[in-house]
Amino acid sequence: MTPLAMARTLPCSRVTMADLYKFAAETPFEDADVYRFGRSLLAAGFQAKDLTKVLKQVGDAVSAVGGGAAGMDRVIEALSDMRSKGKVSQEELNQIGK
Repeated sequence: MTPLAMARTLPCSRVTMADLYKFAAETPFEDADVYRFGRSLLAAGFQAKDLTKVLKQVGDAVSAVGGGAAGMDRVIEALSDMRSKGKVSQEELNQIGK
């Protein structure tokens, strides 16, 4: 799927899409990865206006330990689980630490 087609699947504004595109351009992550991260965060209940802020924070943390897109996926999945459960458990912490 092309980045443009993928962008059309995100339920957020053009401003948010521009922010995600800019984030992808400024980081080592591929456009498709950034859009996937954004979709996952939206599905977890994060606000569209907060996507780039959350992605930057997670990306900085993952990059600090030498991680890439797979690490981002794991952390975002753990954040999604924590948000849906309303609590932090050892299971999610272990997931982040992998």
